[in-house]
Amino acid sequence: MEYHFISDDSFFLQGVSGINLPGRKKRILHHAGMLSDKKHPQSGDIVVVNIADITRRQHILQSPWVAYCRVIILLRTKNDGRYQNQRKFPWVIPFRTGQYTLADILSRAAASEPIQRGITQSQRLLFHYLCRGYSLPLLKEKMKVTTKYLYALKLSTMKTYGL
Repeated sequence: MEYHFISDDSFFLQGVSGINLPGRKKRILHHAGMLSDKKHPQSGDIVVVNIADITRRQHILQSPWVAYCRVIILLRTKNDGRYQNQRKFPWVIPFRTGQYTLADILSRAAASEPIQRGITQSQRLLFHYLCRGYSLPLLKEKMKVTTKYLYALKLSTMKTYGL
């Protein structure tokens, strides 16, 4: 098992080079713009993604080589100080997570099973449209559902991912 750190922030990559990894495993640092010439993660590897650009982050997370990895996403969220203990991957943790907390999260990820979190087709479709700037009234017509259902779907999905 290897640890892959993917980021568009070179200071973050320098910082994670000082983290003590469990079992002295190999760490591979990727700058988000130069992924093609580096070794890609294999099934069961731990992949930490810290990318501010939404489009680039989405492109990386939809790559086929990430599908069977233990993915940890660092995001700037409203609850940017709390870490929620999550069972299924991908784990979403706050961007402002400290070095020791991140090392603890990495050791928990290494010990846990790589169970992927499922997402329904309606959740995928909702966030596909929301990311493209569609309003909820327009989504109501496009998806042929009620506004109440859209709000409930959005809220439940955001709670599931700790957003």
